[in-house]
Amino acid sequence: TEPGRWTATARVRRLLWAADGPAMSPGARLDLYEHGLTAAVGRRIHAVRFDATVVRRRTVLTSRGLTGALVLVDVHGAQVVLRCGGFGRPHEWWPGI
Repeated sequence: TEPGRWTATARVRRLLWAADGPAMSPGARLDLYEHGLTAAVGRRIHAVRFDATVVRRRTVLTSRGLTGALVLVDVHGAQVVLRCGGFGRPHEWWPGI
């Protein structure tokens, strides 16, 4: 991501699935920060630093058909898969990542 992309956003942007329908997992949450993100699904919280990860785009087959996904690596080396339908308002967070 380009440096300073989220500088204008001083506060955390909580991106829950709003009017578009429920998230795939209850309690799923994605928070974007200037230098990274946190993704919470179930009982796990993943922290990802943009300067220390690789972002890979994938197409994933789900019960609803094909959807896009981003695969990242968190600060502990675990893979994090962010599915387009897994968190609300993907049109806001997908381009930023």
